[in-house]
Amino acid sequence: MKIAGRSELTARAQAEARRRGWRNLHAFEDIEMIAGSYTLGSEVAAAIEASSPASDAVVVACGGGGLAAGVTLALRSRSISAAIYVVEPATHRRYARAREAGMPVRIESSGDTICDALRARQIGTRAFEILEQSNVRVCAVDDELVQGARALLHATCGIRAEPSGALAMGAVLGGAIGSEHSRVWVIACGGNA
Repeated sequence: MKIAGRSELTARAQAEARRRGWRNLHAFEDIEMIAGSYTLGSEVAAAIEASSPASDAVVVACGGGGLAAGVTLALRSRSISAAIYVVEPATHRRYARAREAGMPVRIESSGDTICDALRARQIGTRAFEILEQSNVRVCAVDDELVQGARALLHATCGIRAEPSGALAMGAVLGGAIGSEHSRVWVIACGGNA
């Protein structure tokens, strides 16, 4: 099997799914993918319920929004009132731009980012609706903070996070998360390290 380049990935995945008779799920437009992320949010919700501090915050990375939407939906469906911070790479502010426009819009990036899994040019329609109905906060992080977050996660937790997976921790390191929170839950995700 030939390795596909980044520009070929979507077409290659669609062709392979057709060839095998499989359904090709979009990473942040298909509800099944958001539901998969919901399971992670359910685990975080259970942990918050078990510890019950009143001023928790949950920090999650956002590309197309599937992970952030699933986690948010799980937290809010269990009546978790924790502040939710949705973090984007500083060069790819698609959710922030969608908020300004009141709907998902296609963006042009303001530069490159090491967070290669979070380079989507538009937030998903369902993800946008879920996040907008859930009173989340949005912030952005530059690559320098992501590098620091990766180093910290490795040194303190043994987690070898890919850049996209360390983005949420970068927001904590950069002070984007309010100091009023008694406990901050950071989702370090991604499998491309």
